[in-house]
Amino acid sequence: MPSQMQVKTIVVALDGSDHAYKALDFAADLAEKYSARLIALNVLSEQPLNDEERHFAVTEYHVEEFSKLDASSLMDVRGDPRVVAGMLVKQYSNAESKMRQAVCERLMSEARARAKSRGIENLETLFEEGDPATNILATAKDKNADLIILGSRGLSDLKGLLMGSVSHKVSQLAECTCITVK
Repeated sequence: MPSQMQVKTIVVALDGSDHAYKALDFAADLAEKYSARLIALNVLSEQPLNDEERHFAVTEYHVEEFSKLDASSLMDVRGDPRVVAGMLVKQYSNAESKMRQAVCERLMSEARARAKSRGIENLETLFEEGDPATNILATAKDKNADLIILGSRGLSDLKGLLMGSVSHKVSQLAECTCITVK
């Protein structure tokens, strides 16, 4: 007789996509059923925002960090054009970082509300920076997860399809059971 799977800890990866929210709902239902600890993870990529991510941040979360960029004030700076360019790059990167943080905070706030509506009172939320697949796998290992749940498609662009999706990498390399939700 096969033994029944023990589910004590579930890691769910979130990026704000529809598939990720379906994964969260499924993970919350399983966590409720098995009285398991549920951990929601969002990985802040170190890559520049692609067009879909930027559009998502502005339209879904109304993040206005990019509208605060003031390139016109830099045009009044006299001197070496490389200094002006450096100032603009710094201002842009700070805005992008703030925008990513704002999106993560709103994403996790919504995740808490969705989990609570499914009976999960204590959703542990984590933010990591770097490669999403690597961080999902490391978090699952660090938290001794029995199960990883993630969406089949995130907010990535065509590059993600060509380079291999996060869900594919995670499912191939995970040491625990991995469920991909469509």
